[in-house]
Amino acid sequence: MIIKTKDFGNVEICEEDIVKFPHGLYGFEDSKEFVVLSDNKEDNPFMWLQSVRNIEPRFVVIDPMKIFKNYYVPPEAARPLIPIDDERDLRFLAITTVISGAKEVYVNLKCPIVINARKNIAAQVILDIDDYPFRYYLVKREG
Repeated sequence: MIIKTKDFGNVEICEEDIVKFPHGLYGFEDSKEFVVLSDNKEDNPFMWLQSVRNIEPRFVVIDPMKIFKNYYVPPEAARPLIPIDDERDLRFLAITTVISGAKEVYVNLKCPIVINARKNIAAQVILDIDDYPFRYYLVKREG
């Protein structure tokens, strides 16, 4: 299957790589199918969560576990939204915002995306953990 993307042009994906969001994402409830794309560079933690049906929406995402050693998403936060048979099947993404040519880069730790990688079903959850902000700055340059 070929999808059109703004960042990578036309990309061929496999149907089994499509991640379904039964409830959509906050603010994008009508977008229910996405694929995770990367540039395959080991040193680049950023990936793209790309809508399968349209060029938009698309999001820059990271695996928060690779950047924040103690980051934890309780499986109970996603259990009402997606099936979880084995917690080892869970994968986590955090939406990242890049502003003004990377003058500011922040990640939303409060509302991660939880993916059941075995079933390719996902949900965005809101964590009731005060230590996780909506905007955790990775880069913030003044002026």
